[in-house]
Amino acid sequence: NTKISETRRSMLDGIGMIWSPMAEQWEKLYKSAEIYFNEHGNLNAPAGYKTADGYSLKEWLRTQRSNRTKGTLSNDRIERLNKIGMDWLSPAARNWETYFSACEKYYMTYGNLEIGTTYTDENGLCIGRWLKNQRKNKTKLKTDGENGNQIKRLESIGIAWENTDAANVVNASDSKLIQKDEL
Repeated sequence: NTKISETRRSMLDGIGMIWSPMAEQWEKLYKSAEIYFNEHGNLNAPAGYKTADGYSLKEWLRTQRSNRTKGTLSNDRIERLNKIGMDWLSPAARNWETYFSACEKYYMTYGNLEIGTTYTDENGLCIGRWLKNQRKNKTKLKTDGENGNQIKRLESIGIAWENTDAANVVNASDSKLIQKDEL
């Protein structure tokens, strides 16, 4: 272990010595994320978006999520990322949460999820199709992970896995459901 004198350290600093390349790279990419956030109001960088240095911001953000999950991202970095709007859920998990929340809202309003497959909520989300896909792919739903137990969560808002009633439902223009036999 050779210790560098303060004079030599000062000289090396003077010519731009990088003492921690990984930390400097993180700082550069954080600054790029901060710029993106200030320009777009979020960190939902598309797959093809590159930083000024040519790095994929989406991949870097994915790495930060992964490092946080593994416990290798420092609290300081977590706090800094939080300040610029970091969403710790993956885009797929965030999408699932968005649709789940819309279904939950529907359930709280109408007391059921007997929704035709073409039903679209007031925000333009086709929750009828999303529910159909959840039923179809039940065996692929996760029981742990970012969204918790998806099956139990869906069951908590009344999903009928067989979906026998939704086939008899027509969506009215005012978003209320009318049974076909009532028409």
